[in-house]
Amino acid sequence: MVSARYLANDVLFNNVLSGGNLATFNGIDVAKILYEQAVFPFVKIAMYLALGILFVIVVSRVIKYLTSPSEEVQKQAMTMIARNVIGIVVILASKQIVELILGTETQVMDNTAQNLGDI
Repeated sequence: MVSARYLANDVLFNNVLSGGNLATFNGIDVAKILYEQAVFPFVKIAMYLALGILFVIVVSRVIKYLTSPSEEVQKQAMTMIARNVIGIVVILASKQIVELILGTETQVMDNTAQNLGDI
């Protein structure tokens, strides 16, 4: 898990600031390090949490649909199930869509600008 100590010591001080050696400080490397080690893990965690919450909601609505004697409640549960399944599909497909447009993460990182002249 990403903790405050990890972010402060390992990511910021050791990697971004090169342990205090500012002669090797490079803006593009800083952005790359911050993305790989700080932003990307939080995005992955948020995505998996959203998928987990949507799955729990789908399961609860399926149970409600199966146990409800009322036609109206079953219709509402079915609508909620459909919306959540669409949400799960969109979340799962979003990574694939981005990779289709930009390429995989490793390809994008390998083809990034190395200095300001490459931009």
